[in-house]
Amino acid sequence: IRPNQYRGITEYALRKAKEKGTFNRYNYLEVGKQLCYPHYLDIVEPNYHNESSTNNNGQDHIIVRKPLSFGKKLL
Repeated sequence: IRPNQYRGITEYALRKAKEKGTFNRYNYLEVGKQLCYPHYLDIVEPNYHNESSTNNNGQDHIIVRKPLSFGKKLL
């Protein structure tokens, strides 16, 4: 979805906003109304950009591999 697109408010979106605690500030929202995508994320998915960073325990997707074992050399 491009940032200039709009998202419709659904029952599910209102429930998520209530669970996240953002509905109190935007209690005029109703099912069927639309929001631009950035504001939709702010209200319905306030932790959208933070969730992926909290899932990696503060690491920037560090990949740890076992060192290569060359074993016996081939002649």
